[in-house]
Amino acid sequence: MYNQGDVIIIGAGVVGGAIAYYLTEKGKSVIILEQDEVASGASGGNNGQISIIDREPGLELDWAKESMKLFKGYEEKGEFETELEITGGISLFYNEKEIEIGKKVIKKYNKIGYNCEMLIGNQIKRQEPNIDTDIVKGAAYCKEEGKLNPFSTTIGFIDQAIKKGAKLYKKTKVLDFKLDDNKIKEVITDKGSFYGDTVVVATGGWTRELMSKLDLDYKIFYGRGSLMVTNPVEQCVKGPIVPGCFTIGTLYEGDWNLLGLTQHKNGTLTIGQDTRRVNNYNKGVSYDGIVGLGKLFAKHFPNLKNIDIVRVWSAITPHVEDSLPIFGYSKKYPNMFLVAGLKGAFTIAPAAGKMAADMIIGDSYDSRVEEYTPVRFE
Repeated sequence: MYNQGDVIIIGAGVVGGAIAYYLTEKGKSVIILEQDEVASGASGGNNGQISIIDREPGLELDWAKESMKLFKGYEEKGEFETELEITGGISLFYNEKEIEIGKKVIKKYNKIGYNCEMLIGNQIKRQEPNIDTDIVKGAAYCKEEGKLNPFSTTIGFIDQAIKKGAKLYKKTKVLDFKLDDNKIKEVITDKGSFYGDTVVVATGGWTRELMSKLDLDYKIFYGRGSLMVTNPVEQCVKGPIVPGCFTIGTLYEGDWNLLGLTQHKNGTLTIGQDTRRVNNYNKGVSYDGIVGLGKLFAKHFPNLKNIDIVRVWSAITPHVEDSLPIFGYSKKYPNMFLVAGLKGAFTIAPAAGKMAADMIIGDSYDSRVEEYTPVRFE
């Protein structure tokens, strides 16, 4: 039947796409339900940076290592382009206090085998020649960081899953669930009902609202992140640039306007890191936020200030209350598997998606995921 499969995946972002890819590769029939378009949420609202030193050592870093190998495999097999480039990346610091904390972070990652260093003053220009070092006092450099194209990567996963038999239903909003003996028997949408043995929830910032229909309260919150993109230009930014507060853990609560950017293979620059508190899913762009990003970019890169901005957009970006991902089976509804709140999801989505598929099929299990279990909120 067109509305029945082994697994129903709710959410067509990079995480849902990766899970669908690996499930179909293993011969499972998959239905993907997306309330809007592919990559219309957080997967389409980021700079595509590969981040390493803003995450704690452990399973997430192992996922990152494995994901870099998996990304290369998709291109080698001719399946889809990720445009992955490991260029090195920097986190920006503006005073001595931030630099000293950053040095401790660098020491920690060097100890576990990463190639990191603190760049001071003009040393930063070794990585980013166009940056103004009168503004930026220091930068944490990590050689293993880089960038990719978030749109082609997400669409690539979904397209490959469809080629292997998955069915994608866009503009299909989940309204409710029908239960039978505490298992989800039916996923009810505005386009009809769907049936599967397992239901995977990969809905990012929408997860808390969706799960409230099952009387669950997973502590996933969200903000509205805005980005802008330029016309294609000659290479002027080598690798991803992120605010240093992500690296040293000093990001404050509330609205913030900070500089983060990446230049992509086609020459465009995506400039972002404006985030606003919102109480709904309105993806309208903040005028003040975009003006603030433009001023920050011009301040940091004065010789690039005349680059044309051609488009701005925003997305709902999730975060979990305890800063850990939600990953695994629900205890209350044992045929529901949740994957949400993966920080910097593009860095780890392939490996996390593969592990999720393995767990759903029963092929393997890594006890380290127990720290991420959704049961902690049940």
